[in-house]
Amino acid sequence: MHKLARLYNTIESVGDDYMVTTVREMGVKAHKFSILNHCLALTTGTSFLIYPIFTGMQDLPYGIYIPGLNITDRFTYKVLYIYEIFVTPPGASLYIPFSNLFTSFILFSIVLIRILRHKINLLKTIVHQDSKLMEKRIKIAIKYHKLLITFVDEVNSLVTNMFFMELIFFTMLVCALLFVLNIVELFPQICLSCLYIILIMTQLFTLYWTSNELMVESLDISQAIYFCPWYDMNQKTKEKLMLIMARTQRPLKITAGHIYPLTLQMFQSLLNVSYTYFTVLRRFYKK
Repeated sequence: MHKLARLYNTIESVGDDYMVTTVREMGVKAHKFSILNHCLALTTGTSFLIYPIFTGMQDLPYGIYIPGLNITDRFTYKVLYIYEIFVTPPGASLYIPFSNLFTSFILFSIVLIRILRHKINLLKTIVHQDSKLMEKRIKIAIKYHKLLITFVDEVNSLVTNMFFMELIFFTMLVCALLFVLNIVELFPQICLSCLYIILIMTQLFTLYWTSNELMVESLDISQAIYFCPWYDMNQKTKEKLMLIMARTQRPLKITAGHIYPLTLQMFQSLLNVSYTYFTVLRRFYKK
């Protein structure tokens, strides 16, 4: 991160307005994602807490079992209920900040890619003026791109195994929630199940959408190179541009277990698998 920021500062301040606008745009988007995810988490947690009130049953919001303790006892039930009220806000905020932080990292990577594309587009303004300046900017772009690749790879190495486990468990969880939604009869239970499904889908969609945008934006770097006036450059500069273009054919991506890229296509496949398991489970249940 430090090297990437230092290299960013070495790039000449041409097009600063574009950079500031891009950073602000992504900052606002990350802030909106954060607010949306927190609101959904707190709404779902609150719904769990008020669920026993609407059903009229002496059930805890989050079912627990403690050996040797009679949970149906009125005093014990009140103590556990108050305890679950206090642990709900921090519990709802355990995973959400991590998800928001990861989303911010990906949006930051997209900003860096757009800045790199912008710098490549600006090459057309100096192609006939100064060949040494042109070569210098190409070298900076190559170093910038290498550090960008390193940054994305480091982020991916931190989260790839966790996302693989998340992919498996969220598939099972969505399947279970659809099954619960199919068998419950009380209206509060239906609302609670729907809220939980919406929360999970929003979390998954946010992660997979930002990762998909990262892949698409990284592939667009080669288009920026192709549309710059490379045909008016010397042979040495052309070879350096070809190095960047060759590397951009392998898009920057976040993966689950270094196997499955987090894309919108993968998100759709995950939903299809969950629904398939749900239909099989429902068929066995009806038998």
